[in-house]
Amino acid sequence: MAVQLSSLEILEQADFPQAQARAIVRVLEGEAATRREDLATKADLADLRHATRADLAEFRQATTAELVEFRQATTAELIELRQASKTDLAELRHVSQLDIARLEGKFGADIGAAKSELVKWLFLFTLGQFTLTAGIVQFLLKAAR
Repeated sequence: MAVQLSSLEILEQADFPQAQARAIVRVLEGEAATRREDLATKADLADLRHATRADLAEFRQATTAELVEFRQATTAELIELRQASKTDLAELRHVSQLDIARLEGKFGADIGAAKSELVKWLFLFTLGQFTLTAGIVQFLLKAAR
């Protein structure tokens, strides 16, 4: 490692002993060399930019493919769900119609039974009214004689 002449001259002009000035310059040059190894060059940055763009393009393609696959799977699942919903609704409609028909039949029978019970009680009430009216008429006829 060559000692920088200008750095050495600056230190010697500042009244540093020559041995001490050389040691300081060597330490500084060693540190600079170490730091230089950590520095990125334009070529390093260009390589990194190229690699990053390639990675992004690959990621974009993979993501696009996954999105297309996800969209297709989701569409297929929605179609299946829609078909299952239609089937379930049709089945529910059929069961509801059967239940309504059964209830109509039951209510019809109950209404028929209630009608016959009402006719029976109406007949008994009318008979009772007729008997009461006949009794009152007979009483009035006997009382008027």
